[in-house]
Amino acid sequence: MFQDLTTSPQSQGRQTVPEPRRAAESPTPNAASRDGLGCLTLLQARHRRAEVEYAARTIRRLVQQEGWRYREIAVIVRRLEDYQALIEAIFPDYGIPFFTDQRRSVRHHPLVELLRATVRVAADNWRRVDVVRWLRTDLPTHSHSDPKLIRQIVDRLEQYADEHGLEGDIWRARQWRMRAPADDEVPEYLRPEVLNRERLHLTEPLAEFCQALSQQQEIVVHEALRALWRMIERLRVRDILQDWQEQARDEGRLVEAAEHAQVWDGLLQVFEELELALGPEKLPLQDFAAVLETALDSLTLGLVPPALDEVLIGAIERSRQPELRGVFLLGVNEGVFPLIGEEDAILNDSDRQYLQQHGMELAPSAEARHYQEQYLGYIAFTRASERLWVSYALADEQDRPLLPSPFIERLRRLFPDLHPQLVEGGIKTVREQEILTWQEFAHALATWLRQARDNRTNLAAPASTVAAPSTFDPTLVPQLLLAMPDVPHIVRMVLRARDYSHKSSIPPALAEELFLQEAHLLLSVSELESYAQCPFQFLAGAGVRLRPRQSFRLSRQDLGELLHRILQVFVRRYIRQFLSAGSQSGTGYDSEVGEKGRERQLRELLAEVAQEVVQGLQDDRFEASARRQHALRQACRILGDYVVALDRQLRHGAFVPYATELSFGTEESVLGMFKVPLRNTSRDAARWLIPRGRVDRIDIVPGSGGSQETAAALSLPEQEAACGTSRSSVAQWLRVVDYKLSPRKLDLDRIYHGLDLQLMVYLLVTQERYGIELARSCTFYAPLRPTPSKHDPQKQLSAAEQEHQWLAGYRWRGVFPEAAADLLDGATKMGRSPVVALFRKKDGQLGNRNQSDAVSSEAFQGLAQLTRQHLQRIGEGILQGQFEVRPTQHRGQIPCTLCAWLAVCRFERCFDQYRRLPSLRKEEVLRRLGGSGA
Repeated sequence: MFQDLTTSPQSQGRQTVPEPRRAAESPTPNAASRDGLGCLTLLQARHRRAEVEYAARTIRRLVQQEGWRYREIAVIVRRLEDYQALIEAIFPDYGIPFFTDQRRSVRHHPLVELLRATVRVAADNWRRVDVVRWLRTDLPTHSHSDPKLIRQIVDRLEQYADEHGLEGDIWRARQWRMRAPADDEVPEYLRPEVLNRERLHLTEPLAEFCQALSQQQEIVVHEALRALWRMIERLRVRDILQDWQEQARDEGRLVEAAEHAQVWDGLLQVFEELELALGPEKLPLQDFAAVLETALDSLTLGLVPPALDEVLIGAIERSRQPELRGVFLLGVNEGVFPLIGEEDAILNDSDRQYLQQHGMELAPSAEARHYQEQYLGYIAFTRASERLWVSYALADEQDRPLLPSPFIERLRRLFPDLHPQLVEGGIKTVREQEILTWQEFAHALATWLRQARDNRTNLAAPASTVAAPSTFDPTLVPQLLLAMPDVPHIVRMVLRARDYSHKSSIPPALAEELFLQEAHLLLSVSELESYAQCPFQFLAGAGVRLRPRQSFRLSRQDLGELLHRILQVFVRRYIRQFLSAGSQSGTGYDSEVGEKGRERQLRELLAEVAQEVVQGLQDDRFEASARRQHALRQACRILGDYVVALDRQLRHGAFVPYATELSFGTEESVLGMFKVPLRNTSRDAARWLIPRGRVDRIDIVPGSGGSQETAAALSLPEQEAACGTSRSSVAQWLRVVDYKLSPRKLDLDRIYHGLDLQLMVYLLVTQERYGIELARSCTFYAPLRPTPSKHDPQKQLSAAEQEHQWLAGYRWRGVFPEAAADLLDGATKMGRSPVVALFRKKDGQLGNRNQSDAVSSEAFQGLAQLTRQHLQRIGEGILQGQFEVRPTQHRGQIPCTLCAWLAVCRFERCFDQYRRLPSLRKEEVLRRLGGSGA
């Protein structure tokens, strides 16, 4: 199959064509080549991408340095789908023109998408995704005088429809009740009246098509085809395709121009075949849509090479081009080439032979396929007239190992001195002396400039290069390149990026104008935490007010808001109906029902409250009754067990609910305004940071001036305004509770570093409002969903142990003074509490302090004071305009994971440095605070 090739002494792994021998001469295995150039190269690549990169670099070198033409080279594979995407991505970076020899599917062509979307709009009653896909083909909008303007209009229509879930007949409504943008500088063409007018105008051809088919249960196929043709003519699709064809040809996109030319003829053929096959037939609209989509999916185009000088890319069994100087044979792996076919589960080879002997024509047998693969191997290895590169990958895209083909073993038996070269792949492996493209140069230049900036090297010429004259200053290279007119954009970007720094800031005067409201810096607690974790993230969200695209769906935040509303009403009714008997063990409804009856009553109360809240929602997302029922089921499923756990938790301790959903941060807020003075601002006048937000629930231990009935009465909203002066006598202790959809632990080192401010800010706001000492306060996260149990299912537990384990799944996590332990859980005399994170030893003393949330009174007050300092530091940093792009990294967590502004900040995780904060154990935090957990 192969010629007798021998090793070139000049190149490892390459073989050369031997000189012609006389008949009397015997072949020698290491004869010198005729021209000194290698003709056979065997490569083993780390992965398939490395194979393609090597081929691209070699082709570029052959053309640049050895005078080859692109048309003299081919890249051949056994399965084109394994390499096509890589070739189409990598070859353009090297400036290599190529033609892929295959029949091309046109399922994503704008005309095909237009027809598919049209029939789907009619069949599925104007689904939003189908209407938007119809508009996005650019065919309905092509006649507009300003293409950029009409694209912005389509973008705004899609955004509004996605935000509000507009489906069905509302797309044909005369008016959408669109709110006018608050910004007066919004262009005129994005005003609601203009958008409504353009929407009706753009969708008019689509509406006419739907109207022509709307009165029929079943449609006649040729009538539906005529309706489609009328829409195509009204949109002037043929003229648009001709314009696109001419534009693509003028810009050198010859393959695209040929596609536009052939897709029209293909469409006419599809229509003619449907007319001949199904013209008078009646079909339901859904069936007609399926038939048309199947016909369009099968439409493929066969293109000829549009240019004279291109590299041929093709599969072995399809491409036939004998006049090739060089061939790159990629993917010679086991199971790929030769290709292993699937075994026939019904007929074996003997069955096939028997049926063929009786005149029945069947698909090739396994033996025939084997011989066919051997023949294709002969074709592949003999296609090149001068040089052949054979490569195989060591791993696939999922990093699973691959083996070389049996062809490789046969090749090495023929040529014992042929050894595979390892190809690593990637631009990083390219040495400076081997740079061939501007992309490789840009990468090398970026590395060079970064090293120079980091003082790891100087801007001197490499030792391997020719020394520059003494008057040459290498630091002028970037300026010289920028002055050159033909330097590509990618290199100019690298040169401009050399001085880029993430240390961004704005003038203090601008910061005050942007954030201050009458000497007050009003920020939510989440915004304060955002600044602590990444100042630029805060600037993008709270300063510039960038917003991610809204979607019409029930997000996690929406579900949390709904659960908060339900719990707000539930807790108020729970206070009236379950705490009205004068003791925490009162059942409210019936003292004789027992625990099971109490649990049933709690669930019934929850279902009643959830039904009222969900039915009263004024939100477009809940217009459909099905969505309301789904939200109701979600709420009852999540909160059903929680309300039972809440009742048990309250009965374990002395705290009772006092108030729910109390806002703070404005004069009208129930909790008023908590102010932190700011220093070092650009002006001498006083500045104040005022956090704003909402406390989910406040619990109290009734004092000498109150009882449970008094606490229940004071928690009613109509009584809230009248009890501001006497609350210190009503309550002895204060507990702040924040609901979380999933379990969350409060790490003290996150408070210490200023990353977790929510609970402590809520506590400071509430404590100042009610006048209760910090040492008599505590704060917790309350999970609405339980922590997954770590119990061994094989171990048998008693009923009491099962109850303890279940309740522990809803354990509150936060921080509290040790003096509050008995008030939080007076029922647990020994062991781990199921209510809060504390452990009692046999003598009743607190133990296992490192795993407990209890701290000394001094440490608790130290955490509160430290939180005030963090608030002051954050406020002053904001007003001074300090917005560095440097996110924190603590315990492996970074704010970039869920950040919506990653595309804006340009923070590169591979190169840029995080602000790394040390992980501190609880005892270390307490030591630094000067307190002790003892």
